[in-house]
Formats: sequence, C-alpha cells, structure tokens
Amino acid sequence: MSQGSTASPLQTFHRLWKRAPGWRAVGLLAALLTLLCVVFPPRATAPTVASTPLAAASYTAPPATQAAPPPAPAAPVPASAHAPASPAPAAVPVPRTAQLSLATPGASHAASDINDALAGRRYTGSLRVDGFSVALPPGDWLLLANLRFKTTTATGEQLFLGRVKSHRLMGAVQITAARSNDAPGAGFRKVPGCDAHSDAVSYVNNEGVQENGHQACWIIDSMFLSPLEAWADRSKKLPPLLRMGAGDLAAKGVTYPQDMVSARFSRAETWGLLEVRYDFNPEEDRIQSSAAATMADSDWWPSNVQRHAEKVAYLDKIRQWGDGFWPRFKGAFDDGAVTSIGVAGAGNGR
Repeated sequence: MSQGSTASPLQTFHRLWKRAPGWRAVGLLAALLTLLCVVFPPRATAPTVASTPLAAASYTAPPATQAAPPPAPAAPVPASAHAPASPAPAAVPVPRTAQLSLATPGASHAASDINDALAGRRYTGSLRVDGFSVALPPGDWLLLANLRFKTTTATGEQLFLGRVKSHRLMGAVQITAARSNDAPGAGFRKVPGCDAHSDAVSYVNNEGVQENGHQACWIIDSMFLSPLEAWADRSKKLPPLLRMGAGDLAAKGVTYPQDMVSARFSRAETWGLLEVRYDFNPEEDRIQSSAAATMADSDWWPSNVQRHAEKVAYLDKIRQWGDGFWPRFKGAFDDGAVTSIGVAGAGNGR
C-alpha cells in the first residue's frame, strides 16, 4: 500500500472479515443472540421475598381492653393473607371456674359473698322443721345439710344451717326434731349433759330430765371443728349431718374456725322431741382461739377457759342470751305439740 492512499473504515472491516474466520463466527453468534433477545425478551421473575405477604410479617394484634371501642368492619381478606410465615404459639384463653360461669350479676349477697346459684335458698327469722317453728338468730342462713331418720319408735329430721360472712362461717344452727310413731309414744332417751355436769359443759340449766318422759334443759359447751376438715375420709368417725355439712362448706369455698361456742336447748315429751344447738363464732367479737390438737386442749374447754378473761366474759354474754331465749324455745315446742295432736286426729279420722 502506498503512503499516499488511505483505506476507509469499511474497507478495513471488509479485509479483517475475510482474514479472521474465527472472529467472524463470534461476531455472527453475538449478533444472533442479540436478535433473539430483542425478539423474545426474558420474563421478569418476582424475588422470593415477595411470596410472603407483608401483612402477615408485620401484623401484631393489639391487647384487648374493655375501654377500646369495637373495630370498624373491614373488607373481606383471603384467609391466606392472614397466615403467618412461621408457626406462632396460639393464645391461651383465661380459664373460668364453674362458679364464675354460674354467677348472675347482682345475685350475690354482700354479707356472704356466695352467689345464690351456689348458696341456694336463704332463711331468716324462723324455719319450720317437722311441725316445729324454730327461731333463727339475725342474718341470712344457708341450708348446708339435712336428712331424715327413722327408728323403731320415732321418725324425725335433722338440719344443719350456717351463716356466712366473707366466706367464713360465723354461726351455725343444728336442729333435731322427732315425733313418736305411736300415741302416746315411747318417749326419748336422756339428752346428754343435762342431768349431771359434764367436764365438757360450761353451764347447765336443768328443769327436769326423765328417761323416756319429760325433759327440759339447756346447756353451754363448745364445738371443736378441726375434725370436720377430714370430712371426705370415711375412716374418720363423724356424725352424718356434720360430714354432709362440712362437704357443702368445702364446695362453697367457706372456711370455719377451730372453735365455736354453743348453746344447746332440749325439750322432749313422750310424743316428740326438739333439740336445737346454736353455734357462735367468737371471731365475730374479735376473740381468737389458740391452736389445739384436741377438744380438751382448746381454750374453750371448761377447765381452760378460766385462764382467759375475755373468753369468760363471752360465755357470760351467751348465758344472758340463752336465759332470755329459753322461754321462747319452750313455747315453740309446746306449739309443736298442738300440731302433733291435730295431725294425729286427722289420721284417726281417715
């Protein structure tokens, strides 16, 4: 090539195209791939993160409060949109006891704090038992246990009632009423603690006690309630009425003191018997009892009570109440005799 001649770029490309077949093949391949990309562009693929809904990853349930207004209704959302990306522990609902589920707003009495659905009927003033009108001390009284009994000579009924305050037994009434199966009747055995002063009795007012005949007396003693805590143990010897009453108190969540002071009134003739035991909780007068293993070790045992001036004064208070109540009790028994005669006359007329 002479120095004066100058090749154009096209001529130079043409000479190189003929001299380099390998370069020519690479160029053709690149042109072909470029043409394919233009004619058939590749489809865009979504990143893996996009497969997880944003709502599921960022949603947090706010704690529910009573003051918060109800949320506004939202548009329907597919169920898959609320599925969490990874398993989350399920919310555990707060358990509700049977007592709460049975409770009715405003149906409980402030004094006992026991809902009526659990307490049952409440008694005030007096209660009719086997034809006798039995007086009840002031307050609402719950029937804790009752049973019927029959012997070869008499048929009767026993009741155990309680007065509850703040889930604590503050008073109890134990009633035994019976009538002879035949007229004039075989009478009843002597009531214990009346004809002779017992070591367990603090006071006796005896107006005459005759086996299977006339009986009239009232006494003051104490009641040791610790054995009732084992009411479910059948190997423990407990009177059936007290065992039933203790079980009912446990079901209601009612606790009771170790000791209660009792005034027991008894009247009997050949035709019938009425015995009522009124048990008082000294805690209501802010008088506490020392822990004891047995009844004889209790502060209220007659030989021990003299050591405590406040307990002696409490016994005197019970005695004054009993002296005033005794005539009323005898009147209730006499009224029951009229009922008995009326029932017997009606039976004979049929």
